[in-house]
Amino acid sequence: MESEKLPFESGIFLNSGFFHRTEKEVEVSNVARKVLGAWNSYESGFRIILLCFFVFTLSVTIALVVQILYGKSEVALNGAVVSDERICTDVGKTALIRGGSAVDAVISTVFCLTLKRPQSVGFGGGGFMLIHKHGHSEESAVLNFREAAPAALVAADLSKAEFDEGKAGLLVGVPGLIAGLEAAHSRYGVLPWADLISPTSQLFELEHVGLGPINSSRGFKFILDEISANGAGGFYNGTIGKEIVAAAQARGGVINENDVSSYAASWEEPIKLSLDESFHVIAPSFPSAGPAALHALGLLQRKGIRIGSMSEPGAMQLSVHALKLSLARFYRLVNLVLGDADFSGNASDADGAMMEEGTLNADLANIPEDLLKPLIQEPVLPVSPNRYGTHVAAVDNKDIYVSFVSELRATGANRIVLPNAAFELNSALRSFDKTAALSANSKSDLRNSAGPGKRPASLATPVIVLPSKQLCGARLVTGSRHVGSVLQVLLRKMFLGDITTESVEKPRWYLGKSVGASGIIKENQDINNRGLVLLGPYPSVNLIVKVNDSISAHSDSRTRLEISVNISELLWSEHRVMEMEAGQSTAKMWWKTFKRYRVSVFFPAVAMYMIYSDYSKTQRFKRENPEAFKELNNKSSVGGDWLFKR
Repeated sequence: MESEKLPFESGIFLNSGFFHRTEKEVEVSNVARKVLGAWNSYESGFRIILLCFFVFTLSVTIALVVQILYGKSEVALNGAVVSDERICTDVGKTALIRGGSAVDAVISTVFCLTLKRPQSVGFGGGGFMLIHKHGHSEESAVLNFREAAPAALVAADLSKAEFDEGKAGLLVGVPGLIAGLEAAHSRYGVLPWADLISPTSQLFELEHVGLGPINSSRGFKFILDEISANGAGGFYNGTIGKEIVAAAQARGGVINENDVSSYAASWEEPIKLSLDESFHVIAPSFPSAGPAALHALGLLQRKGIRIGSMSEPGAMQLSVHALKLSLARFYRLVNLVLGDADFSGNASDADGAMMEEGTLNADLANIPEDLLKPLIQEPVLPVSPNRYGTHVAAVDNKDIYVSFVSELRATGANRIVLPNAAFELNSALRSFDKTAALSANSKSDLRNSAGPGKRPASLATPVIVLPSKQLCGARLVTGSRHVGSVLQVLLRKMFLGDITTESVEKPRWYLGKSVGASGIIKENQDINNRGLVLLGPYPSVNLIVKVNDSISAHSDSRTRLEISVNISELLWSEHRVMEMEAGQSTAKMWWKTFKRYRVSVFFPAVAMYMIYSDYSKTQRFKRENPEAFKELNNKSSVGGDWLFKR
């Protein structure tokens, strides 16, 4: 038999006299129904979010497992670029992000520097590039694009040219920069050649009105377009090559069109030094100062100094004298024994002469024990204010390491600018030995004397340090236009254990052929009068350090000028990526995306749901009607106020 319902359980009696409720009770009842409905809606929505979160997490986990078991290597290597100009560094990073190699990044950065730092690097200069492919092949190569002497040069004329403005053209060597960049791209480039130049062309269009007289003319843009379309041939064989010849000859030079058109960069083998049985250091041979850098490090090792075991005062003191002896050995060998290796025999013989045991032991005897005292005995002065050089370093996701150094040495009365003011020529032939002799009987043995096609000695050197035992151990990429800067940065990073920033930023010392005031080269030329930016006193030296897959990089702030941000940098900032993550697998990117956005997107989404859902209406009712809310809690049959205080 159907059970009898009470009157108030039957809907027909709700508004009759059998079951009477006050208006207040009806209002509270309606609110209770709304609250219960809001809560049910809130719980339902929250379950949906949790379900989506679980499905997404499970999908990422499955993708990671599949990638590990069946995919390519999960190791995602980062890349880095360092240079003296922030915007040019970003241009290089953009090349990496687009899938380019470290060589592509360096080339793109260097073209940008020709626009932003024409006093440091330009189409009229030359230099060296050191490249290493880390990992399986362990291939290392040196690209020598040092400026070359013209065929008609007479050595005796150089001694007069440095003091005669009308003969300044004799100091101009055939520029090697463009030939070097093209040669590097031919072997290691990935991106199209024109794509590496286009960022500089865009920057020129954005800011050429505000540039100095050297790179603000349309001649600069013409050269960029010519090189972009025709490569090095467009630079050496066409109108530009003829303008180089005309400008040099107008100042007494003997360079001709055949000298320019026949120039070629040369690939060479690097030299190596095993350091502390844990690392080996690679650098270019002569005519760079790579042998001097390795010789100085060898002296420190022979002295019994081990990596990380040296106090700073002793390290600085010993490094000064090690560098002094190494430079003395370098000058002697480069002038008397070797010079340009293409003209004076086997480079490995001279490299061995600097690193052989007898040479190191003999030089070691000239470093007495008392030099380890925390005082510098000789009047070594702060680094030279020479600003005519630059260094660029890059590492890509294929573990290719590149170190690039270049200099112009176009100073004072020796400065020659092309008629269209597009760039200035080098004075590299000043680096040939112009003295009558180093000793009474050595005149006939001078090898760094000027000669047709020869490339003069340079104090610039790129350096790469690699681990001997652990493939993923510390790797360093650095370099400078002066070997002393390189040595001191390596000393601080490897022997003293400084962090990357301190290794570059701490004070450095400059040594010429002798130590003391006579050895300090001060070149306070009319830089401001030339319309160029007057930069800090430190030669360019930058550093990239990679340990496992982590990279730290730093550019010396004393070579940068960041007083204001111009319009080109503001526009270019749209393309800047401060931290590069290239070449990562799909699963890796999913995981990084999840980690990066799970807090910043998921939880705010829950909060937004709670704010704009029906649950928020309950909270608003509580604020606006506190007495009714309290009464509802007291009379509600759903269990008190636990519902509203969650």
